[in-house]
Amino acid sequence: QVIIEDMGSTNGTFVNGERISRCPLRNNDRIHLTSDTLFKFALGDEAERMYAEEMHQMANYDAITGVLNKHALLKRLQEEFSYAKRAKLPLSVLMIDIDFFKKVNDEYGHMAGDYVLSGVAQRIQKAIRDEDILARYGGEEFLVILRGSDKAGAVKLAERVRKLVEASPFRFEKKDIPVTVSVGAAVLEGKAAASAEKLVEKADQCLYRSKKDGRNRVTA
Repeated sequence: QVIIEDMGSTNGTFVNGERISRCPLRNNDRIHLTSDTLFKFALGDEAERMYAEEMHQMANYDAITGVLNKHALLKRLQEEFSYAKRAKLPLSVLMIDIDFFKKVNDEYGHMAGDYVLSGVAQRIQKAIRDEDILARYGGEEFLVILRGSDKAGAVKLAERVRKLVEASPFRFEKKDIPVTVSVGAAVLEGKAAASAEKLVEKADQCLYRSKKDGRNRVTA
């Protein structure tokens, strides 16, 4: 048996999302030491198979939230944009930013910040449709690609995301952390947006307007 023990570290040691002081490890357990130090435990022959899987995971998915990373997102976005242009279908993107995220890190610690990032990703995933694509764009920002969504549909879904995140605080180590998000939505309709990059740029501009107007709101 392999035992992991925390020796009084500042950030704490977490196994599968739970803080531990001393705990036996099992195959596939995820150990989280700091905001940028995570590893998975493997025994025997399982390690080689897991290595290949982890290489694929690291190349395409964000380690903290489990959603697509920016590299994989940009490839998917280009594919969706090209298809929407050829088929003359609407395409929307949402840029979502966690309000005052630095304050969460400062007040509750970086482990709590990672917990909030993961929780927000889960709530966004719950609010969107199966065919929509969610990715962590960077820092505390997420981007969602909405297939076949016009402006009205994008705003409706963005509001659903905003309300679901705001609905209840995130509870981390017996502390409630209230969280809200600001959202910017941009839509490809007709000849609007010359490229996928321009579409994201427009969503980012709308996000900036949401933050400037007081946060916890949607701008399209």
